[in-house]
Amino acid sequence: MIAAHLMNRHLDQDRSIWKTALAALGVAAALAPAIWRLTRPPGATGAPLAPGEIRLRYMAWGNPQQLDVERETIAAFNERCRQQGKPIRVELFMPPAGGGYAQKLRLMLASGTAPDVMRVDH
Repeated sequence: MIAAHLMNRHLDQDRSIWKTALAALGVAAALAPAIWRLTRPPGATGAPLAPGEIRLRYMAWGNPQQLDVERETIAAFNERCRQQGKPIRVELFMPPAGGGYAQKLRLMLASGTAPDVMRVDH
């Protein structure tokens, strides 16, 4: 009888340890993206920055023709800055298609990862 009681107590302790370990693993998994974002060096989102270079992240949406114009304008701006020796680079960021722009923007604003410049509706 005593042996059975001790065995049940031991099994309860094992279950408790596993529950605690799984809860800790869940918390670590939930916090991992935020920790990763906070521990990266500034400007670590795209191509490596040259020393002293400034990157502006521009988030936009639109149909393919609009986005082609955005890309051309950004490329011309970046090239002009390069020719004039200005250490500025604009990078276009577009969330995946499917109408998730507003949701992605809200999430980025709430998480402190918003782009420097963004296009929004009224």
